[in-house]
Amino acid sequence: MTAVLLLAALAAGAAAGRYWMHPAAAAGGASVETAPVHRNGLIPLEPFVVNLAGNPASQFLRITVQLVVPEEEALELKEDDVAKMRVRAEILDVLTQQTASVLVTSEGKAELRKVLRERASHALGKAKVVDVLFTDFLVQF
Repeated sequence: MTAVLLLAALAAGAAAGRYWMHPAAAAGGASVETAPVHRNGLIPLEPFVVNLAGNPASQFLRITVQLVVPEEEALELKEDDVAKMRVRAEILDVLTQQTASVLVTSEGKAELRKVLRERASHALGKAKVVDVLFTDFLVQF
């Protein structure tokens, strides 16, 4: 009886080990080594606080932005302070041209995200920004 329990425990342990080491292969799918890996890296930027265009001049935006880039480019960019400053300058240029009435709409945020993605990609040169994430977004009227 003890031998049967020992064999069952060993078989369960082997199956669990195989699952944790190669979950796709254990499920009957493609092996982990042959499956294409699409990872993205995040480039966090310091928060922005800018005065918005339009009247009254007391309207401002506080926003925190993270750039999504391919992982291999993220490793390089996280260490490149000059590239980050170029991106910050481009983003500041775009943000100060915005108006509060446009930014509070979902269409305004979507358009801002698109413009920031294009301008950030341009500022970085070879690196392509895949997406722009807003992790903090406050418009003060």
